[in-house]
Amino acid sequence: MDEAKSEEAWRPKPGVINMNMITEAINRMVEDEVPGNVIDEEEGYRLHEITHIYLEHLDIYRIDHLWVLPALTILKLTGNNIQKIENLDALVNLVDLNLSFNRIENIENLNHLAQLRHLSLFSNLITELANLENLKNLKIFTIGGNKIEDKQCVLHLRKLNLFSLNMADNPCATEEDFRTFVAAYLPNLEFYEYKKVTEEERESGRKTNLKELEALEREEAKAVKERQLAKIEADKEELYSRAFVEGLDKDQLYEAMINSDPSGQAMLLIGDEVQEIFRIFQEEIGNATTEIFNIGLEQLNLRDTEVQMFQEGTQDAIMKGRAKQRLILETFLASKAVMFVEMDDLWEVMAKQTSDESMRRHSIDEKVERANAMCTTVKQELLGLELTLSEQLKEVFAQFERNLGDMVNTFIETAQGFFTIMREHETVFSEQLGDLASRYLTQLTIRNEDLSNLPAALRPVMVDKEAVNQAVASSHDIHLQTIDNREDQLMSRIRTWYQKLCNDYEQEETARFRGRVNEIVMFLEMQIKEFEQFQVNIEDEMGLLMMTENS
Repeated sequence: MDEAKSEEAWRPKPGVINMNMITEAINRMVEDEVPGNVIDEEEGYRLHEITHIYLEHLDIYRIDHLWVLPALTILKLTGNNIQKIENLDALVNLVDLNLSFNRIENIENLNHLAQLRHLSLFSNLITELANLENLKNLKIFTIGGNKIEDKQCVLHLRKLNLFSLNMADNPCATEEDFRTFVAAYLPNLEFYEYKKVTEEERESGRKTNLKELEALEREEAKAVKERQLAKIEADKEELYSRAFVEGLDKDQLYEAMINSDPSGQAMLLIGDEVQEIFRIFQEEIGNATTEIFNIGLEQLNLRDTEVQMFQEGTQDAIMKGRAKQRLILETFLASKAVMFVEMDDLWEVMAKQTSDESMRRHSIDEKVERANAMCTTVKQELLGLELTLSEQLKEVFAQFERNLGDMVNTFIETAQGFFTIMREHETVFSEQLGDLASRYLTQLTIRNEDLSNLPAALRPVMVDKEAVNQAVASSHDIHLQTIDNREDQLMSRIRTWYQKLCNDYEQEETARFRGRVNEIVMFLEMQIKEFEQFQVNIEDEMGLLMMTENS
């Protein structure tokens, strides 16, 4: 495919926003001196810095390519034939969006425009208010001249905090009490159809719709409470997860054993005596998991404190090191300025007092050598401080790693003790269950009980002695496996967390140290080059002086 055909292949169809259209619009705004975009006369403009663009009355039917303007705050697309709101996700800085006088049918694809404060959709084909929940900063909303019939759609706007609303010339807005309806259902609204909403209108609308409003407010209050409770629960779960004790605060471990144990569930049907040993077993497992849970939260607090102290200590050491380096640099820069003045003065004096080129060069070379020596000294001092700081941080980190490692091991060993207790309880429980199940089978045999009279789940367990033993053994294995899995999960997660945290800190310090060394080396190399360039400039002047003297 030749270049012309290739270009034709990607070029958007007429009526779709393309790069040519964007460029022309920006050029027109520059010519018309439209405020908002600062255009440098020499450098022109950079697309990623453009904040305003007007693409009005251009027969556009599709929005595209606007992602090249990520800094846009104002976008006007009025008077086109746009049918769908799309391709605006990249415009996260947009504050004002005007899509009036188009052919849009649905409000959609605005979720990423969280900064939007002014949205105008006047004179389109919209039939309902929807998909506005994420526009938390929206203050001015104009959607008059559309085809919204159900006034209940106003309730959708209660999720926002609008300052001004205009819904004029929608079918629903022709109803006589619509203004007071809006005033009642949007209590924070200040202006409707650009006219101040009065307290009388708000009160009138509330009286007219009191029953419905109170029911709605109860539902909203209930929803708010549910969200608050859900957040509290989510925060708790996040906290428990950080402590590595999620699912250990209640009877979750016991329930996991029973839910995965059909044989145990069947034997529960034997009677009250079996149910009692299950109850005692549940209590014993619950006591053990509660101990692990409480210790886990205590240990989390200790670990968080240790991490915070480490972070504050390392940051303080880095800041103190930077302060020492800053003093050295300030002294160096002051000396550098003085040395430049001395070298310049020396050149002028030498030029007047002697015509001996070698003497001039020798004097200048001495100054440059002294400057280079000063740069080398400063470099050594700065690198020395940085190396000392790095060694100190390594020592601090090693101590932190040991302290945190001791905490992790203490928690693991303590938790393992309680998991061992759980296994012991399970062994006793399993023996008791086996005795009761065997006794029950014996009673059935003595009475010559027909197994069909038993609950369906219990029949295969009570076939014979071997079936009972297999059921008890299966239950025992499942319980132990459940305990083992939860113990392994706790140990694996906390050890992985500890290793990752230490590795991350070590890598961060290595990167910081290397970056700082590179900064110091590059800075001093630049200083040396400045002195060398100063020497070159002087030598050039010396050459010109010699040519003048010889002529």
